[in-house]
Amino acid sequence: MNTPVPVLQNEDELERVYQVFLDRKPTKTLEIGSMYGGTLYHWLNGTKPGGLVVSVDLMIPQSDPRYQQVAESRQLWQGWAEVARVELSQNDGDSHDPLLINLAEHYAPYDVIFIDGDHSLRGVTADFENYWPMVKPGGLMIFHDISCPDVNEYQIGSGTFWRELVSKGVYVTSSIENTPAAWGFGLIFKPEPISEKFGADVKAVERRTKKGKSK
Repeated sequence: MNTPVPVLQNEDELERVYQVFLDRKPTKTLEIGSMYGGTLYHWLNGTKPGGLVVSVDLMIPQSDPRYQQVAESRQLWQGWAEVARVELSQNDGDSHDPLLINLAEHYAPYDVIFIDGDHSLRGVTADFENYWPMVKPGGLMIFHDISCPDVNEYQIGSGTFWRELVSKGVYVTSSIENTPAAWGFGLIFKPEPISEKFGADVKAVERRTKKGKSK
């Protein structure tokens, strides 16, 4: 995939998850953790014209050798949004900050939310708990780095979080994983609610069944 800035993803995995993203035909997208903006670039181009993309990202410190390149990359984001004819809400700060959570909630619900920020187990868990309610029924939440082992050099907890979540069997999940012990996308699908008409039909069938049993 052609990306004008560094993108910290496995290319094949990104292509596959991007197709899933496009299939949702999103009008509202939220990204937690944007760094250079590699994935943000694709979300902007894949969100419907006239739609909205919200980025919440904590800028790396100036002591980080990547700082200058990241800062220069971030200057390009609004230009990408204009070309894609999508509104971009660019927000700097910690995704766990109540002010930023409230700001993101202001634009909710979202068709797709991508979580790629704080990779600690506590951080990923907090992002899930804070932002999952903002996914609309029928929407999708995507996590990155779910293939990482429980014990790893960088203390990434995304993999541990994902495996614990899947093991509960509560959510509708899928994964895209090409590289053992690295990268990987985890997808959680929020079910559509049962329509009022369908619910009424079910109740009608239940009433008829009960009447049949009473004869």
